[in-house]
Amino acid sequence: MVLVVLFLAFSLNPRLALWVAAGIPFSFAGMFMLGAVYGLSINVVSLLAMILVVASLSMTASSLPRASTSGLKKAKNLSRLP
Repeated sequence: MVLVVLFLAFSLNPRLALWVAAGIPFSFAGMFMLGAVYGLSINVVSLLAMILVVASLSMTASSLPRASTSGLKKAKNLSRLP
């Protein structure tokens, strides 16, 4: 948890990093409580998490080339200006 707070403090405001890090244990506790109510095992939860990660990576992989090519086109258009 300390590593999470340190990493978040480098990338975010340190005060905001503490709030984000404090929410992580509550998220896990809520997941386990709701999982027990609905009969979900940790295997199902980890499978769903893996599906979400793969979907996020594929969306990122498809949007980055478009963003970089549009940036190159804008740069070429700006270089033509007098």
